[in-house]
Amino acid sequence: VLEDFAVSECLSPMLISEAERVEKPSVSIFLDACARGGATPAETLHVGMISESKLHAIHNAGLYALLLREGPEREGCRELLGWILGP
Repeated sequence: VLEDFAVSECLSPMLISEAERVEKPSVSIFLDACARGGATPAETLHVGMISESKLHAIHNAGLYALLLREGPEREGCRELLGWILGP
């Protein structure tokens, strides 16, 4: 998904639940990503296609979330993500 938005190189760290051996949705994977990236949850934005249960885990961990959508809304997500990441 992130490769489609051409931003994956700007996002670090990227943790994959299977590689981390953590079941979704788990608050711990989001907190681990913050710790590895040297950021607090309040400074962190999760970007992806998010289920309702995953969204609850993200918010319970204290992170912000950008929900990527399919269809016409996708371009708006692309513009917003570009604005967030800057030039």
